[in-house]
Amino acid sequence: IRLHTRDQTADTPKEAVRQSVMAGVDMSMVPFDYSFYNLTVECVKDGSIPKTRLDDAVRRILRVKYALGLFDGNNAWPDSSAVNTFNKPEYDATNRQAARQGITLLKNDNNLLPMSIDRITETNKLVITGPTANTLTSLNGGWTYTWQGTDEAIFPRNLTNNTIFGSFRARVGESKIGYYNASTFNTLLNTDALLNAVQQASYILVCLGEQAYTETPGNINDLTLDEAQLQLVELIKSRTSVPIITVLAEGRPRIIRRIVDLSSAIVMMYLPGMEGGRALVDVLFGDYNPSGRLPITYPKYNHHLSTYDYKWTEVKIGNTIDAEYEFGHGLSYTTFSYSDLSVQSRINWDDQIVITLNVRNTGLRQGDHSILLYVSDVYRTITPPNKELKGYEKLSFAPSEQKSVRFTLSRHDLSFIGIDLTRQTEAGLFEVKVGNLVANFTLVGGNQPVTSTLPQPGGSASTNHLNYQQYFILFMNILLVLATIFI
Repeated sequence: IRLHTRDQTADTPKEAVRQSVMAGVDMSMVPFDYSFYNLTVECVKDGSIPKTRLDDAVRRILRVKYALGLFDGNNAWPDSSAVNTFNKPEYDATNRQAARQGITLLKNDNNLLPMSIDRITETNKLVITGPTANTLTSLNGGWTYTWQGTDEAIFPRNLTNNTIFGSFRARVGESKIGYYNASTFNTLLNTDALLNAVQQASYILVCLGEQAYTETPGNINDLTLDEAQLQLVELIKSRTSVPIITVLAEGRPRIIRRIVDLSSAIVMMYLPGMEGGRALVDVLFGDYNPSGRLPITYPKYNHHLSTYDYKWTEVKIGNTIDAEYEFGHGLSYTTFSYSDLSVQSRINWDDQIVITLNVRNTGLRQGDHSILLYVSDVYRTITPPNKELKGYEKLSFAPSEQKSVRFTLSRHDLSFIGIDLTRQTEAGLFEVKVGNLVANFTLVGGNQPVTSTLPQPGGSASTNHLNYQQYFILFMNILLVLATIFI
């Protein structure tokens, strides 16, 4: 319907439905508005939507339902006893472990972390503040119990201790922790008590981020973190020399450039789920060595949003790639070294590409570590990215332990979309990068498409390729359908 009310490609709701169905929409997710179906029936009756298109939509819907076993009789739906399987301890343990592994240590000046519990006393308390410190909604995000996930009252009462504050209170004790509600997400509150408390604190934990959201209500015009939250850190820093640990609970990277230098440690939690608070305690006290890596390039500026696989041309024409934290960044409480990166220098077209190296834990702590394999196509007919992630391996290392790591690729892993819109691989020189190690290999043999394009209706992939105009129209239709469904 929004094709009529918002995008204005249709002059009536009926025409909007016709456009949507003919573009590939099989069903409407709106539960309380049946106009999509009523108007679809009208379109079928007047012939503007062919019956064959309706049959196609129904066929695809039924195919999924059959695959899910929904037509298998009485066993298709769980009975009321299924609720007894919810919230089992083993599920909580899985959530906690997943959150531990995901938490990413972005900054750790002077090895401030892990925290020492002996340093926290009734006189020198652990001070916690910030809008995400005492809420479960920011740890879980949208679609948690409700659409936006913002109704804290719906969360089970026995889980209120799972907040960041509640989890740290359970660890250090009520008398050794102070929580100060000094800021909402976008408004500073009374900070007098907080600013007095931080002067004698052992550690200061400032928990920042976002309220839960999903879809359009979560849209923002500026990635910069809300002014009130930035000011909160600045105020604390102006009153004390006690190091600040900034914790980010957010599903997207909000710009924090102003407070990076004011924070001695920065920890990214993402949206860790119900056990996120306890997982954070485990990581900050060193029970679990942080091993998360950023799956994004964390931007420093609003106007500079680059990805890790930027083209060489970006640098060569003078554009500086200046991120706050690079894709794959993540610190640890221990250290790792790489050595002996090896790959055969000349690889035949159909042979496997085997890359090996040794990784050693050179520190004093047990720790998990992700080894990231990047490959660069040095020259090709389409301007290549500077590097692409082609493999990773997460392993656990005891102190001083060394392990051999092996990656196996094929020429398909080196493929790209060519000028003729086919996926193809080209022979030539490639660079392999792991950490600060670099090795080269040359792929030799004929250049061949790996797969072909989608066929046109009535044709085959080998004989019918979409021309550029058709490809553009197809692409725009897909975007239009996605916008109609999700926005």
